[in-house]
Amino acid sequence: MAVLRSPRPVVVVALVLLAACTSVEPQPIGASQAAIIRGTRETGLPSVVLVARTGLATGSGGLCSGTVIGPYAVLTAKHCVFSESGSGYIAVPTAEFLVIVGSDLDDRASIVDTFGVVEMRTTAGSAIDADIENGDDLAVLLLTRNVGTPAYEIATAVPGSGDDVNVVGYGRTITGAPDPADSGTKYRATMRVSRSGSRLIETSGPAWTCQGDSGGPLFDGSMRVAGVTSFNLGATCTNSYSYFTAVPRHAALIGSALDYAPPCTPSTETCNGFDDDCNGVVDEGCLELGDPCAGDGECGNGLCRVLDGSRICTRDCDPRMAIPRCPFDFYCRENGCGTGECVAGNPGAFVDGETCASNLDCSSNRCTTVAGAQRCGRSCALTGESCPTGEVCDTTGGGAECGTCLPFSMSTAPRPFGALCETDAQCIDGDCAAPGGFCTRSCDAASPCGAGFHCRALECVRGDLGGAGTSCISAEDCSATAPECVDADGETLCALPCDAEGMCGGGFACAATDVGMRCIPAGEPLGAACTGPMDCRSSICAGLCTRVCDAATPCPEGFSCTPAGDVSGCFPPAAPAPRERGGCSVSRTHDARGTVAALFGALMIALGALRRRRRR
Repeated sequence: MAVLRSPRPVVVVALVLLAACTSVEPQPIGASQAAIIRGTRETGLPSVVLVARTGLATGSGGLCSGTVIGPYAVLTAKHCVFSESGSGYIAVPTAEFLVIVGSDLDDRASIVDTFGVVEMRTTAGSAIDADIENGDDLAVLLLTRNVGTPAYEIATAVPGSGDDVNVVGYGRTITGAPDPADSGTKYRATMRVSRSGSRLIETSGPAWTCQGDSGGPLFDGSMRVAGVTSFNLGATCTNSYSYFTAVPRHAALIGSALDYAPPCTPSTETCNGFDDDCNGVVDEGCLELGDPCAGDGECGNGLCRVLDGSRICTRDCDPRMAIPRCPFDFYCRENGCGTGECVAGNPGAFVDGETCASNLDCSSNRCTTVAGAQRCGRSCALTGESCPTGEVCDTTGGGAECGTCLPFSMSTAPRPFGALCETDAQCIDGDCAAPGGFCTRSCDAASPCGAGFHCRALECVRGDLGGAGTSCISAEDCSATAPECVDADGETLCALPCDAEGMCGGGFACAATDVGMRCIPAGEPLGAACTGPMDCRSSICAGLCTRVCDAATPCPEGFSCTPAGDVSGCFPPAAPAPRERGGCSVSRTHDARGTVAALFGALMIALGALRRRRRR
């Protein structure tokens, strides 16, 4: 769910204000700045880790959260390690994953270590949507080496209704339309259990989860892992209900993973970075990174080089990588385009684009002449890994292979696919999409757009393909699970036909549309009077049923995108007085939480109602 950026300040704002009996004014529907949503910055808890999918093999990256539960084991969500394809879900290659110990992906000094993944163990099968609704959205990643942080204990029972629980994750912190710069920083929040069962746990605020928190832990009152963050209702993170896979029932799967240790055939211990004699200690007796040395054979990483006039143990690194590969208290010092060595020290405080006097001033560890001055900027490959969101690979400092990452405002270099833009000339492909203002390109079946985008009218547009109930412009916006884009009361939604008996899954109703009877979200349409999110098809109530809107997601005909607190929502141009529904007591025609009621004794979850919480 990935380009990741800095934390946002915490501003606690009410998500939804219930309308009084006489109110006809649109009420606030969101917060422009918040955390987890409504959490607090967390710089500790090192055993809550970031699970990054690099996309090196498939071209599709992402971000999830995870929890260290054993020396080599990290617990996360199953949907984080599978990828949707035309024929269903397939497992992502283990080589694409990195487990990162640290609190902020943008702050290299906060990154303690990174680990590769050698194996994934999940619940059976690849029916990810069914796994989510049945409380089987769980996976364990097995690492290449001992993570070295304390392991959390697994709870033996789920917390009860009314219990306070703690949730930690690296996901989005701002409600509304997804911002590619909003995740990658660890936040923590206290939530209250509203319902719990053997398969799923539901919380109802005062904080809630968003994309990127997937796989993160739900801790009970004793800080044992009782749940794994799985999904929320709605794609814009304005619904305060969050859902977690209950962990205790998966004790057998988790227990088998905790028994894992890397395979080892005993041999003589040498200084090569491996546990050759299989005693659990790597390179005992060898020199460590930064120690003075006489030859390669003395160093645990196998490299003894002359740096700053002295021979020391080091290891190679690539200064262009956004994820640092040097351990804490070391940084990657560049010695050429794409090459460097880990040396003792920590990055400076200056960000890309700020003027500098030396490499040690910069968080990128690089101060170079570019854009008319000595400026900080991570080196970048002209045809390789992209710069952070809001930056472009500038070549005004020279160099045939490497450039310097600079903010858009400081560079005239062509911006890459997905970058913000105002004119076609700013984009590397010469196409700035409107509305939305981002660099796009042409697409077809042979040239797909990648995660976070999809192809409409032979051009890449923002957003993944939508499931049932998602807003759409054409059928090209809808996934195979809900392939039609239908008009229901003036709003176009992805939908699927009702079954032979005119029935739909839980949370959906068989209703008349422009193409006949189709399954659409149950509840009141846009503009109807409401007293809470459970009354509305959109699960968003601001006095009237509404949904979040912006330039990229305009309102249907007959509605205006109107400010409502810190975000904007779709409202009739002149909001009518709420129709009489028996005074202040409103009979609810739809409870958004009913999509999980099968697991608590009532209805089944509808596949299309789920919004998986992976940050793409």
